Parts: sequence; structure tokens; C-alpha cells
Amino acid sequence: MEGRWMIRIPLFVFLATHVAAHVPPVSNITLHCQNFQNTLYWNYSQSSPLTRFRINIEATDNVYEPQWVDPPNFQTDISFLSNPFEEYYLTVTAVVGQNESVAAPANGTKFSYFKDSTQSDQLCYVDLPPVNVTILSGDTIEFRFLHPSLVYSHKLPGKQGNKPKKGPNTHIKKLPEFNYFVMNGQRTKHDCVSSVYESTEYTCDTHVCEEKLAVKDGQQNHCISIHGQWERVAVCSTHAYCASEQPEVPKTSWMNIPPVSNITLHCKNFQNTLYWNYSQSSPLTRFRINIGATDNVYEPQWVDPSNFQTDISFLRNPFEEYCLTVTAVVGQNESVAAPANGIKFSYFKDSTQSDQLCYVDLPPVNVTILSGDTIEFRFLHPSLVYSHKLPGKQGNKPKKRHNTHIKKLREFTYFVLNGQKTKHDCLSSVYESTEYTCDTHVCEEKLAVKDGQQNHCISIHGQWERVAVCSTHAYCAPEQPELPKTSWMNNYIYILFPLLACGAIVAILAMVYQKQTTASTSLPASMKFPGQLRQKIMGHTPLMPEQPDLSPLQASSPGVTSLLTTCEEINGNESIKDAEPDLRLTIGVSTQGGGVYGGLEETLGDEEGLDGDADEKENPSGGDQPFSGYEQRSKLVGVEMAPGDNVEGYRG
Repeated sequence: MEGRWMIRIPLFVFLATHVAAHVPPVSNITLHCQNFQNTLYWNYSQSSPLTRFRINIEATDNVYEPQWVDPPNFQTDISFLSNPFEEYYLTVTAVVGQNESVAAPANGTKFSYFKDSTQSDQLCYVDLPPVNVTILSGDTIEFRFLHPSLVYSHKLPGKQGNKPKKGPNTHIKKLPEFNYFVMNGQRTKHDCVSSVYESTEYTCDTHVCEEKLAVKDGQQNHCISIHGQWERVAVCSTHAYCASEQPEVPKTSWMNIPPVSNITLHCKNFQNTLYWNYSQSSPLTRFRINIGATDNVYEPQWVDPSNFQTDISFLRNPFEEYCLTVTAVVGQNESVAAPANGIKFSYFKDSTQSDQLCYVDLPPVNVTILSGDTIEFRFLHPSLVYSHKLPGKQGNKPKKRHNTHIKKLREFTYFVLNGQKTKHDCLSSVYESTEYTCDTHVCEEKLAVKDGQQNHCISIHGQWERVAVCSTHAYCAPEQPELPKTSWMNNYIYILFPLLACGAIVAILAMVYQKQTTASTSLPASMKFPGQLRQKIMGHTPLMPEQPDLSPLQASSPGVTSLLTTCEEINGNESIKDAEPDLRLTIGVSTQGGGVYGGLEETLGDEEGLDGDADEKENPSGGDQPFSGYEQRSKLVGVEMAPGDNVEGYRG
């Protein structure tokens, strides 16, 4: 079995390496680029979970990192490549592990939003805003459309749109010049990028581009097609724009055209939308939004009959107040402006002329309970969320200074309402509250709450850059479960148990160490010397070789001879014995008093056991023979076994 796996594994590795080494290239690479929305498409026939696609990007001015796409996607968004001052070159590579295909297409895909590019194979463009064509007479038509800057300028790299500002001689800032050509009688869309037709040239630098155009006598259709250039970008008609064949409109007064109704404005977070209703709409009806302002003059906005709303988010300057009315227009006739007094609004919190005050939402707030009577709240400074939407603002970005690296933000003054469980009207109502200020990126404060307060909720409102900032709802701290009163004991348990475990481990290790380093057996009690005797023996008495203790032989018969022939020898041996202690250990049975009968204690006695009167204690029988711990025979007798053969022994 192992042999089979050893054969299959190298074969699999060989096949995988062989296939990966021949990664096929991608095919059918196409690019769709229009209105600054760019999408690259391709096909791949041998995709697998290991396959990835690398988009290689080259540009005339900048360096871009390659983009990676995982299967099963065969497309990617490259809308960030929309600078009309650059030209781009793209290729796609299929990658499998360490192997990759050749880049495709071979010559790359070259494109640009620059209308006059000569290096690009594909020129990208933007659509012309909707055009309205009106017949003024049999030989004159009028067309009008919004300037492309109002639609696309925010999509240009580094652009924030063109917003009206004060100038020295005019109240309306001129927009970048839009040069365009109008082709009369063009009923179908033409290729504005590569073709040139007989046309009339115009320029426009106002919010609404409008002109009159003479048509040929007897021309049956009144259609035009427009193309031009704005900020180096090609602007093309989406189709041919034709005037509707109108029935003759009777010359009646404006009173016959009903006004619009139910006009409402929704303005919040610098997003403003105007809504209305109209009961007698027709293809000839258009709506004109009339704009009045305290500081600037604005061109009216036009809305086609299919829409009953319009975006007016460019009216968001907190230093201005605005007044809006809506007029229905049919040909040369129009309704009265509605509402009669207009809709007056502003983002200025302290405005006194506005009927409707607009505001921004407070960034999300986090509330934390620090103790029973203190909470902490924190949120991002509104500048970090909304400053880029203010007219003429690019946001607050940190800049280097002499003593600090972080620029302080504009002061945000706000009020905190304690215990407010529902959202309040921060624009018109005043509650008992605490005032704070913030000029840092994160606004955070501590707030004391009332004793016994069941909910810890706050509501916040304030003012930043003259703009009202309001809570989206009441912000409450999460309800915490009540902790048991004995919870403090858990801390001691968590500390005590580990300490006891460590102590037990140390004790076990110490016992094991002592067991390994100490003798496993000990001497019996009968073989242990008392302390004083050990000191006297080991410290004061030199060890001498033990002398044999021989008793004098007694002849049992005249024919028996003694082993010791003279008494002097016997006396000499006794004097040597008396001069040194008997170090032989006795053998005996322990007595009830703790001593050993016939043992060392009885033999030597007390501390002075080596004195001269020890003989009396050593011989319990009172005889002249010295007592030893061994069994003694009463007599040594000799026996003649045969003539000349004598033996000696003790009597039983």
C-alpha cells in the first residue's frame, strides 16, 4: 500500500507542475468606461480554485499597485483610473501558484478620459445632462441643460465640486468653461469622440446652459445632437434630442395652470431633497425651482414632468438662509409660485428668519457605567464626519506644528440631558442639562447620575460651525446584572487555590528529594550508641584491637594440662582487659525499662562505666571470672579418647 502512495504522489506533483507551467492566458478583454465608472471584463476557459487574476496597471504620471481578482469573478472595477490628465495601460495575467500566463492582450488596453489623447486606443467620456428642446416659432428652437460640472465635478480626482461663492463683482462663481457643438437635424446619436459634423459652437460657464437655434425653413423635425469638452473630458449626447410636436397652445393667462401642492423639504446631514405633488402633469409640463438666498444669487433649477422631487444639497451653507418656491411651466405660460410665502430654511442653528432648521446627526455615542453614581460617554467630534461637506471645506486633517502634530478641531459646544430616555427636539426645546465643550478627535466626559436612578440614559444636542447637532435617539448604558454580595470571596478562591496547589507540588518535590538523598534503612535501637558514650568512645578513648578473653583452665584430672601455664600470664591478660573497655555489642532481649538485658547499658553502666568497680557490676554471680555478654560454660574438661589422644570441651 505504501508503495502505491509513493508512486502516486510524485506523479500527482509532476502533473500539477506540468499543468501550472502552461497556464493559458485570459481572453476577450474589454473595457467599459463612461461617466467615470470603469469596469474591465475578460473570459477564462480553464479556471480553478487555485487560479487568480492580476490586473497590471501602468500610467503616464503615477505608479499603481496591481489589482488582484479571485475566481469566479471575471471583472473588476477600476473607476479610480479616471484622471483626464493621465493615460492608462492595462493587461491581465492568470496566476496559478508560482506560475503565470502571459499578459493579455499582447499590446495592452490603452484608454483615457482626455478627449484629445493620441496614445489611447479607447477614449472614455461622460454623458451630457438631459436636454430640453422647445419650439419658439416655425424657424427657431430653444435648448437648455445643466452644466456638466454640477453633475460630474465631484467625481474628478481632487475635485470637491463647484459651489457658489462670493466674488468682487458677481454673486455667482463662474464654472469651468464648457465648449460644445450643436448639430441641427441630427435624429440619431453620433460618435462625438471620433466624428465631426457640421455644427455650431457654443460656450457655457453658468449653471444652466441655454441657447436659441435657427432651423431650416420647412424642416419637419426639430432634433439636435450635442458634444463638447469640459475639463479635458469628452461630453457626449446620450441620444438625439427632439422637440415634441406640440398642439397649438392657446394664449391664456397663467391663472389657467394649476400650481404645485404639498411642497415639503427634507434637510439633514447636508442632504437636501425637495418634494411636491402635481395633479395635471403632462409631457409639456416642467417645474422650475426658484431659489432665493441672503448672500448669493442662484440660477433656477429645472425638473422634467416625470419627477416630482429634486436634490438641492448644494444649498447647505450655514452662513446663508434660503427661500424656495416651485412653479409649473407649460410653454410660455406658468403657474403661480408655491407656496405663497416660500419655504425658508437654513443650517444656521440660531436663524430667526427660517421656518425650517436643518441639522446633522450626532455621531454614535458609547455610554459606560463606571460606578453606581457615575457614567462615562464618548463619541467622535462632528468635524471628522461632516467637515468635508461644508462649502469650501476640505476636512480637518492633522498638520505638523512646532509643538504638536495634531491640529485642534473647531470647538463643539454641547449639552447633555441626564435620564432622557426618548429623543427630544434639540432645535426648539430646552431641558435641564450640563454644558461641555470639545476640540479633540474623541469627545469624552464623566457624568454624575442621581442616586437610585434605574436607567442610565442621556440625550445630547449642541452647535458646531453654526450648525445644529442633534442626537438620533437616547443613548443608554447596557443594563448590568446585579452581582451577588459574596462575589468578593471568588477573588480569594481564585488566588488561594493556585497557592495551595503550588505549595503541595513543592512539598512533594521536597519529600522526593529527601527520599533520594537519605539512606533507606536505619539501625535498630539495640545497635545505637547513647550520645555521651559515643562522645567518650569516639572522642577520648582510642580504639584498640579487641583482646581475647580467656578463662584459666581447670584440670579435671591429673593428666590434663592447662592452656595457660603460669598465673603471671593470666594476670597480665586481666590487667590488659581491665585497662580498656569492652566494645563488643551484647545480644539480649529488651527489658520493660527500655534497656537491653545483657546489653551495652548493663555492661558499661552509667557515665563512669569504665571505672575500677565495674567488675562488680559485670559479674552478677559474684565469681572471680569476668562477665561477658556471651553464654558461659561452667567447666572446661579434658577427655582422653585414646592413649596419647586428649580432647577438651565444656560440660553440657
